[in-house]
Amino acid sequence: MVGNLASVINLYMGKNIFSESIPLSLANCQNLELLNLSTNNLTGTRPKKLFTLSSLTISLSMSNNFLTGSLPSEVGDLVNLAEQDVSGNKLSGEIPATLGSCTILERLHLESNEFEGTIPESPYSFKRLGRDVSRNNLSGKIPDLLGKFRALNHLNLSYNDFEGELPKEGIVSNASGLSVLRNHRWHPTITSTCMLAQKASFISRNSWAKKK
Repeated sequence: MVGNLASVINLYMGKNIFSESIPLSLANCQNLELLNLSTNNLTGTRPKKLFTLSSLTISLSMSNNFLTGSLPSEVGDLVNLAEQDVSGNKLSGEIPATLGSCTILERLHLESNEFEGTIPESPYSFKRLGRDVSRNNLSGKIPDLLGKFRALNHLNLSYNDFEGELPKEGIVSNASGLSVLRNHRWHPTITSTCMLAQKASFISRNSWAKKK
């Protein structure tokens, strides 16, 4: 029945008690610019057909559900989308590098899932991931690309398993809202910690290393 709403442009279905999986028929709503399915009891994976909706330009939100599986590479086909929110689910696997194709994307929320692996090295990908990837299972070194994004004013890497040093320029020097709490493999030096502390950043509950 949902798929018969072919003329609908904005569809808000959030904050209900919808359960089971996301209906595949939503892919038939070829005029959708905004789809909000947040704060329900939805389960299963995200239908790949949803990523064929080139009409989606405003927002696609599926946050605060019980969705599982990985974020498919087809997510990069939503090239006209400005906001995507899948936070607060049980999504896993690696973050697809194809997000770098979403050059219009301004807000991407992936926090509070079970994503693992490293942050994609694509500059476009990290620029869009850079606001909040907290509370996942991400690991590896914090990319040097961080030093190139001077306009980003909020960055949350907390509750992951990152390691290595933060760059000293770019986003770190401007990010008064930087948070790297509880990354147990991250070993900041005292020097870098003092630099971050001057920016009122949140850096507690990490491991410490002496500057060599």
